[in-house]
Amino acid sequence: MKNYIDNIKKNIESGKFLGRVSAQHKNLYSVIVDGREIFAEVSGKFIFNANKKEDFASVGDYVLLDRNDDKNGNAIIEKVFERKTALKRKNQNNGQNEILSTNIDYIFICMSLNNDFNLRRLERYIAVSYESGATPIIVLTKADLCDNIVDKLMKAQDIAIGLDILIISNKDKNYIDEIVNYLKDGITACFVGSSGVGKSSIVNALLGENRFKVNGLRDDDKGRHTTTRREMTILDNGSIVIDTPGIRELAFNSSENVDKTFSDIIELEAMCKFSD
Repeated sequence: MKNYIDNIKKNIESGKFLGRVSAQHKNLYSVIVDGREIFAEVSGKFIFNANKKEDFASVGDYVLLDRNDDKNGNAIIEKVFERKTALKRKNQNNGQNEILSTNIDYIFICMSLNNDFNLRRLERYIAVSYESGATPIIVLTKADLCDNIVDKLMKAQDIAIGLDILIISNKDKNYIDEIVNYLKDGITACFVGSSGVGKSSIVNALLGENRFKVNGLRDDDKGRHTTTRREMTILDNGSIVIDTPGIRELAFNSSENVDKTFSDIIELEAMCKFSD
C-alpha cells in the first residue's frame, strides 16, 4: 500500500491537497488532511461527470482537495484516486455496486458463535472479501456464549480454507492482542458482519475507549443494529480501522471468486454427468 500512496503523492498538483475520507454524511464527507479532520463536498463538475454511485467518494478513499481546512467553507473534493482495493456489494434493487470501504489491507469478517452463527452467510462474506482484493480474516466472537466451540470451529475451517480464524470472548480482554498483531503502522482494516456480532466492541477495545455505541442482545440471542454509518479511526500505533453497519443482505459479482469460495461444489460439478 505504501508504493500506492507514494505514486498518488507524485500526482498532486501544486496548490492541491491529498486527503482520505474518514466518514460519509448525507451530503458531506469528513476527510483527514494534514493530520486533522475537515468537512468536504464534491464539486459540481464531479457530480456532472459521475456515471454511477460507486464513482463518488467512499470511506477509505484518497481524494484531491482544493484546500486543507474548512474555515471559510467546506473543502471541495475534485477527484477520487484509483482504488487499490474495494469492498463492495451489489444492490439488489438497482443492480449497482455499493462501496463499503476502500484501500483496505485486511477484512475482519465477524460472526458470533451464538444463534447468529450461519455458514452460508460466512461463505458469502468470504466471496465478497476475495473480490475486494484485500485479505479476509475470520473472527468468531462471543465464545463465552457457545457450548460447542470446537464443532463450530471445524465447520468454519471447512469453508474458510487457508484463512486465519480467531476465536474471541468479551470476558477475555487479552483477545485484542491477536487482532493487534495484524494492525501495523500504515495498515488499514475494516470490520464487517451482521448487526450485534461485536464489531464496535472490538474497535472500542482497540481504541481503549467506548467511542462507538454498542447494544446488548435481543431476546432471540441475536444482536441489535447499532452502528449506522461507516467510520474510519486512526489507532495510536498508526494503523487504521473502519467500523461498518451490520449487513442484512450480501450479493457478489465475480464468478471467479465464487469458484474460489465454493471450490468443493465446483469439483463435484466437474464429475456430474449432466452438462447443466
